[in-house]
Amino acid sequence: MEPFNTSTQVHKYTSTQVILIFFSMLFASAVHSQNAGVLSFSSPVYDQNTGISSVNISWNGNFTTTVKGIFINLSLSGTSTCLDPSISSVNSDFTSNTTFSNSGVVIQKLTSQSFNIQSDYSPLINVSFRAAPGSSVTLNFISAAVRNSNNTTVDIIKPNSISISIPNPINISGIVRKHPGASAQCTGGANFGIPNVNMRVESTGTTCFPAYDAYNNYTGFPSDPFNFISLDGQYTVDVPSHYIYKITPSKSSSCGCGLDAGDLNMARTLIDGLNDGTIDPTTIDSTLAQWMALDFTGDGYVSNFDIVAMQLCSLGTYNPPAGWSAWRFMPITQYIANNPPKYFPLTYIPSYITTPRVT
Repeated sequence: MEPFNTSTQVHKYTSTQVILIFFSMLFASAVHSQNAGVLSFSSPVYDQNTGISSVNISWNGNFTTTVKGIFINLSLSGTSTCLDPSISSVNSDFTSNTTFSNSGVVIQKLTSQSFNIQSDYSPLINVSFRAAPGSSVTLNFISAAVRNSNNTTVDIIKPNSISISIPNPINISGIVRKHPGASAQCTGGANFGIPNVNMRVESTGTTCFPAYDAYNNYTGFPSDPFNFISLDGQYTVDVPSHYIYKITPSKSSSCGCGLDAGDLNMARTLIDGLNDGTIDPTTIDSTLAQWMALDFTGDGYVSNFDIVAMQLCSLGTYNPPAGWSAWRFMPITQYIANNPPKYFPLTYIPSYITTPRVT
């Protein structure tokens, strides 16, 4: 009797286990029918060479099925967030049904006929973006669902939101001043910054550029290029790292600033000597700045046209061509390399400086 009783107890325990497993399988099936897969974020990547943050979003359903609609809304929020659509992407199944914007990504595909979706999209979306330096960007799914073939809405399980930190800004600074030995005419001496200089800072070859102006006032997006006035010729600008910047100073003043009758007579004597060959320009002890001042029209040559322009300026009737300015700015390294000038026309020197990639 004892062996029989033992066998009976084991048999009952085994039956109970089978029943539990059976109910467990039913429960799992019910849960599965209440969602259409799971969305997940990859670990964010920050590209040190471009300053771009990137995140992949995958959709894993572990099944292949037919649906009549998909709606996924991913938001990006942060200070001056800018999603770059040129390098962001979506799976080719949804290319024509996706909208990228600075505030996020929306996939919306609704049809009257059922269509197949894959069991796995890894990734479904790639978002690549820039944002204000020193800030953070939050990625959050507002909604995610499919409409099945029975026109019933089924949720896709959404992950918790993630926040991505953007590196702090980099400071670039400098001073705009006259060349060594210059007088204080037209404001500012050689060893002092030129007051009231218009400064223009712009990145080169980029999109989605968030930046700060001089004195660290956030300008919002977009702000590339951005402009400010330096009251003392000095500038300091906080900018996103990993970009190349072009910095262009400019200043407006009358054409006659620093021009008097004595200058006009000296210019006439020199140009007459150059014209008749009695003066060799390569033997004159003069600076590049003096030759550039003599080249009044800015065409690279010193000629009678410059004398005429000076005379008209002194009479108040000079009508300069477009782009002409009484001020000419250039990088100090370029000035030194071309001073004094060796030939004509005068070497063209750009009126801006270009930084190396700021890191």
